[in-house]
Amino acid sequence: MNDNTAQKFRLPTEAEWEYAARAGSTSKYSWGDTVDCTQAQFGQSGNNSDCGDEGKTAPVKSYEPNNYGLYDMHGNAWEWVQDCYNDSYIGAPSDGSAWMTGYCHLAVIRGGGWYFPAGSMSSAFRGRNERRFGNDWTGFRLAQDL
Repeated sequence: MNDNTAQKFRLPTEAEWEYAARAGSTSKYSWGDTVDCTQAQFGQSGNNSDCGDEGKTAPVKSYEPNNYGLYDMHGNAWEWVQDCYNDSYIGAPSDGSAWMTGYCHLAVIRGGGWYFPAGSMSSAFRGRNERRFGNDWTGFRLAQDL
């Protein structure tokens, strides 16, 4: 419970994140199967800058929202989810809840980031990161329990 609002906020589960990112689509990205620099911030590794300012995220709402009204679900910054990392979905919960067994020192991250290629931004792509380490291309989005 948040002390200031008396409401409950948390990281989304991996299933909730993908549902929100897809926004009713079945394509690679919520808008289709291709991406360009007018749709997301990505591909800035090393000297290979595909889009935007080298070495940093774009301001929030720099790109159009998806069909659910959510901004920046693809690219810009990876987003932590609750789930522990597992190599596959074999044994994953089927009810959308967080998968809290597996390699729990690693958290699943979704959405890609400004530093990474376009393929890492697809709705289905999943990454992982040590829970104890932060970096400048990973952030989070909160879900609110109603």
